[in-house]
Amino acid sequence: MIPYLKQILASIGLHLERHSTHDERLNTIIELWNSQFSLLRILENVNTLKRVRYGFIDTGNGTFYPVPGRLYPDQYTGSGFFVSLSKLLITVLECQQQQIAIRSIDNTLCMEMYKDCSFHNNWPAFFQEVEAHRAEMFALEKLPCEKEIARSISPHSDYNGILHALGHEWIVEFLDIYCKPSLFSSELSQGYKASARIMETKPLAVYYRGTDKFLEIEPVSPSQVFSYVDSHSGSGQAILIQTDQQQVRDYARNHYLDRCRFIEDIPVTKGSVGIHYLSDHSVLREYSGQQLVVMAESIAHGPTIVTTTSNVGVFLPLKIFSRGGTVFQIKSTSKEQANRSSI
Repeated sequence: MIPYLKQILASIGLHLERHSTHDERLNTIIELWNSQFSLLRILENVNTLKRVRYGFIDTGNGTFYPVPGRLYPDQYTGSGFFVSLSKLLITVLECQQQQIAIRSIDNTLCMEMYKDCSFHNNWPAFFQEVEAHRAEMFALEKLPCEKEIARSISPHSDYNGILHALGHEWIVEFLDIYCKPSLFSSELSQGYKASARIMETKPLAVYYRGTDKFLEIEPVSPSQVFSYVDSHSGSGQAILIQTDQQQVRDYARNHYLDRCRFIEDIPVTKGSVGIHYLSDHSVLREYSGQQLVVMAESIAHGPTIVTTTSNVGVFLPLKIFSRGGTVFQIKSTSKEQANRSSI
């Protein structure tokens, strides 16, 4: 396990690059030092610990410990909320191939951008506890698709291809076991009710990922997305725009006028830095993660979504498809694919 410790220690330099003041750097060093003790606690049961692509599985108690993408530069990366859900989906599939049940999730080592206190497990703040007996039965079920499906899942995948390969029944069971939202505070519940009122109008939902996504993909222009929406929405149908980019939301409001809807509690920015990296957004990090779960639950009640490339773009189709909705995907090209095609 020493190589894993070295990998985590090596991440200190990456973290320090983001902070300029002495106090920020000192706090970062303290947090990262604490993470070493968190990892050592996890590694206590080294005899039952199994490495998987995106973390560790304790085969003794069935706990999955996802790790930050930065430890595996050849795999999924990113600090966003939904990348951890993508990792969970893939890990459940890979474990099901070996009939290993994931009975709990411990996010001690990841999702730091959505914690008010670093390096502890706050997964229960977002999702309900896994029912162990259901997880065990689920692990014994026959996979509805080819084993290779787990390796083909990424933000750049054909989402409808994945949805139909996994099948409606498998997706419903997966979401109900592992992604059932926690019981939130009354404030969040009020936000959910406000979102639910929007969804009662049966809007066509549009998800557009902006900010720093251009570092990974060749982005689709907002005009291309809304041109697609215009050709697939009904006359007078409400349009729900969900985005992290203020300019895109403004574009939708100007284009659709009183037909435009959006969830006000979800923050937006005019800049190119991911929302989860912004200091003013991280004051109540855990609460902001809960807001994202509420957003996903709200949009999942809609009949249709037009989505672009991202980890949110993977998760929202799962939720909507599980409730009988329709998914339209406007695919972007990854930077790696674009570079290959230009050679």
